[in-house]
Amino acid sequence: MAKLKNIKITTLFVSFSLFFGLIAAIIMPVASVPDETYHFNISFNEFLSNKEMEKNVANTPSKQRLLGAEDLFAIRDTSVAGSADDLFKLSFTRKVEVLEQSHFRIKFNKESLLHLPQALGVLLGYLIYPSYGLMFFLGRVFNLLFYIGLIYIAIKKRLSGSSL
Repeated sequence: MAKLKNIKITTLFVSFSLFFGLIAAIIMPVASVPDETYHFNISFNEFLSNKEMEKNVANTPSKQRLLGAEDLFAIRDTSVAGSADDLFKLSFTRKVEVLEQSHFRIKFNKESLLHLPQALGVLLGYLIYPSYGLMFFLGRVFNLLFYIGLIYIAIKKRLSGSSL
């Protein structure tokens, strides 16, 4: 019990946040979180240029989709033949051909700045292997690390008595 009293609240916060956040990032299928497709599309366009993606992003948020990934949404549909595990693996192993011909560019504006952490993860995923599974996973991880860092700083400031 004495050891528990010596553990800092910041250590507990970072440990639990990383543990549960990484589990969620790993087990959540691609685009299964509401609005995740919209945020992915915006993040992709911050560093990469692709004519098809630009047409897609010009749509209203509710009409945006993942290009060439219709079968990935079958992960949630139990009436589709094949297992969810196969579709989950497919999201990491299949390259997104329509996005392979993208070109690097930097395009920031006031609204897209909010997507910067995810955009960095999506860019890294694209450079490693352009599959939706990897780009979504690294986007989620970069978001997780960014927001854990912000809350960590807020907790440290609060505990030290300084005002935010």
